[in-house]
Amino acid sequence: MNDARLRALLGGPDAAWLRRRVRDRIAAGKPVAGAVALRDASPAEREVVERLLGRPPRTSGSLSVRLEDVDAVLRRGAWPSGLVDAVVHLDGPVPVRADQAAAAQAAWVALLGPLDDLVLAHPWWADWWATARNSPAARRTVRSEELVADLCAVLAALPSSGEALGTLAQRTVRDPHALDGGALAGLVVSALAHVAGVPVPVNAAERRVVWASAGVALDDVSSTVLVAGFPGDESPTGRALESWRLAGLPTVLTLRHVVAGVPTSGLVGRVVHVCENPVVLRAALDEFGPATPPLVCLAGRPSAAGSVLLRSLADNGVRLRYHGDLDWGGLSIAGSVLALGAEAWRLSVADYRDAVRHSGRPLRGNPVPTPWDVELAVEVERVGMGVDEEAVLAELLADLSRFATG
Repeated sequence: MNDARLRALLGGPDAAWLRRRVRDRIAAGKPVAGAVALRDASPAEREVVERLLGRPPRTSGSLSVRLEDVDAVLRRGAWPSGLVDAVVHLDGPVPVRADQAAAAQAAWVALLGPLDDLVLAHPWWADWWATARNSPAARRTVRSEELVADLCAVLAALPSSGEALGTLAQRTVRDPHALDGGALAGLVVSALAHVAGVPVPVNAAERRVVWASAGVALDDVSSTVLVAGFPGDESPTGRALESWRLAGLPTVLTLRHVVAGVPTSGLVGRVVHVCENPVVLRAALDEFGPATPPLVCLAGRPSAAGSVLLRSLADNGVRLRYHGDLDWGGLSIAGSVLALGAEAWRLSVADYRDAVRHSGRPLRGNPVPTPWDVELAVEVERVGMGVDEEAVLAELLADLSRFATG
């Protein structure tokens, strides 16, 4: 090998374009063969080719060189190992992009291994992870084993049974403010939004709603849920519920009440109806008074108190039936509530067709799926009309009358 001779032939700045073409071929995993060209070559660049190949190039137009010719010249003289080895010797190793991509993918798979294991143990996250695993957002955000470990710890602790956000953060990642903002909080909130079927939140109010869908609140007294007709027992909460039931009045339960325990012994074997709008609960109390059947009003999307209450009732064998607005927002809420263990109550495509003939209004919002009745979403989009829960109040009260206790 003649280093000095190689550098004289191919190592100077006027041969740099040729070396770059060779390195590009190597990096792309392509054969170092065929012709390469340089437009508007300078006289010095043409001279390098003349000296290298022993023949003058054309004096006008692009400068073209066959790489096989250069390889053959080097092998016969200055560099018997050939063109590829010569370029590596002059400018250093060339990373092959395919090899780099494979190594990066292997590292990514290894980094995500704990999250893959988490989803196997907690299928609640499976649909989110199938979507998020290779998304650009995940690749930008998930950068360290520590972040993956913290994310796994938080996700494994959800849904919660009414834990405050700071308490959840302290228990899972040893920092009460770890979920207030930043990459970890963003990933968890994004996952919760996907599970709840809502857009990723962009403000504090929307984040509060998303955390509430998993039974987490910023505190345990501001999150509330409205109930009526709940039978009580001899516990302090039970006696309060019974007194309000006998008075034919509603009760506001805070998350602290729900976590402390809402009596369920008098509800086992019965149906608890769940509505979206307070007007339904008020009308039921007006109609049935102390005989009002057990009723939960979410007043929109479930709060943390509402989520924990419904999940607790379902876990204790209480049958839940949910009704809400028949529009995109209401159907999105319905999906969240049914995921907590409720059944659909007058939320079929047949119910929609019957209701929209009498009380439809222009539809608002973005389409959402209705997995409990796939045809419902198709029909709502086709018709383009929504139905407020209040518009079918008479039908809802007729259903509730069959469960009234008087």
